[in-house]
Amino acid sequence: MKRSQKVWMCLVTIFIFTLSGCAFEGTNTRIDYERVSKNQDHRRASVSVEKLVEAPSLNQDRDGITEEVIKKQVDWGDGSFDQGLEYPHVVFGEPGYRGHLEGVTRVRKYHGFSVYYDGRALGSRWTGIKLTAEMVDRGGEISRKGWRFKKDSWLEKQGYQVSQHKDYNNEKGKRVWDRGHMVSFDDSRGWGEASARDSFYTSNVWPQLGVLNQRAWLRLEEVCTEYARDYGVVWVLTGPVFEGEGKTIGRAFLSGRKVWGPDGFYKVLVRGSKDGGIEVLAFYLPQKGSNVSGIDLQRYVVSIDEVEAMTGLDFLHEIEDSLEELIESERGVMWADIKGRGKGF
Repeated sequence: MKRSQKVWMCLVTIFIFTLSGCAFEGTNTRIDYERVSKNQDHRRASVSVEKLVEAPSLNQDRDGITEEVIKKQVDWGDGSFDQGLEYPHVVFGEPGYRGHLEGVTRVRKYHGFSVYYDGRALGSRWTGIKLTAEMVDRGGEISRKGWRFKKDSWLEKQGYQVSQHKDYNNEKGKRVWDRGHMVSFDDSRGWGEASARDSFYTSNVWPQLGVLNQRAWLRLEEVCTEYARDYGVVWVLTGPVFEGEGKTIGRAFLSGRKVWGPDGFYKVLVRGSKDGGIEVLAFYLPQKGSNVSGIDLQRYVVSIDEVEAMTGLDFLHEIEDSLEELIESERGVMWADIKGRGKGF
């Protein structure tokens, strides 16, 4: 490239950067929803959920992205790796949502975890919790016996539509649907009883087929917990996937309920690497057909880009764009079980 061309490109880059910086001036929100919406328009509905399991791994050209650059561009923030500290519940920004609507959707912070609640769907688009090797095995004395799921009265008082325990009841004599935790009870109680009780708000559950909730989903939750034991700190973001907005649950579910019925669920995992960089891993498990034998979860690994396309969410948006595009476009591989740490897979 000629020198004059390089100078011209630098001037254009500075101009664009200046404009983008001005866009954040004078705003109190932590998420630039206009940016999120624009970024998601080209991704929305671009992935067929039926083909995710069989699709090949994605590849990305790494030219120009060196290890040195990666280290410099990742800023974890103070306290991120403090194993005794529950914050931050998410890293590199609270995920943005292209359907954000004031008075209908909002971030709700609980003890030990956060959710992004949608009053139309009567559930959360994402939940976030920081798991650490120190906390995942705490709280074993906290029992959920006798606990029922409950509405979040605070959200209700703020004018949000909420669901109740009975809204997830099956028809009499049938047991098809479970109340599926997004932030699991076992993980939440590591941050104490208040966090464990908060995990029973209906804002933290979705209708899940029992065969998924009690098998593959449970297995994935256990693996996430083991990753925290192995790697020290892991952030886990979890939520629903809808193939069509506004669908309520059908078969064996009480009629008249307004809770939306997810077609599947995702998890996005984030942790630090030994060299100070970032490692990510994402999963998508459909409601129907998810079957895990042993630790055969690799077949459900997807890229973060694919999760974003299915959900309208924007993860890790505080990372420099070129690095964000790199790490979000690739499907990873299951992280290794580190012998001598944790309980093993």
